[in-house]
Amino acid sequence: MSDSNVFSCCLGEEEIAGFLGDLPIKEVEAETLMWAEGDQCSYTAIIESGKVELRKSTGEGEPNIVIGIFGEGSVIGEECFSDQSTRVLGAYVLEHTRVRIIPAERIDTILNGNPQLGVKILRALLLLESRRLSQAYQRLISVF
Repeated sequence: MSDSNVFSCCLGEEEIAGFLGDLPIKEVEAETLMWAEGDQCSYTAIIESGKVELRKSTGEGEPNIVIGIFGEGSVIGEECFSDQSTRVLGAYVLEHTRVRIIPAERIDTILNGNPQLGVKILRALLLLESRRLSQAYQRLISVF
């Protein structure tokens, strides 16, 4: 299931354009690390083009577990909306990728300045997390 239109469930087109329109853009070359597990958590990203693999370390010298491969429209690093500590997953860029950066403090600014919009954004992210958790449960069940 794609994340593409993650905000369309809860925000109107004008609200989405206002929220995303002036966000900085970052270009990341293929076969590079966008961020490593344990890096400071300072932003969330929305993939505009390209593919990013999210990985979880299983221990030194052990292979990483691929959590998922995400493409256009996907939100990654969303844990940074609620917790600005450290990244829980690494993000490896599979092909040249362009992302919109949502700084962690952006949500706080919106919640303080426009609480109704902030709640809609958080609701969309909660629905995204809920869907991803359900998918993770299904993957886990298939192993057993």
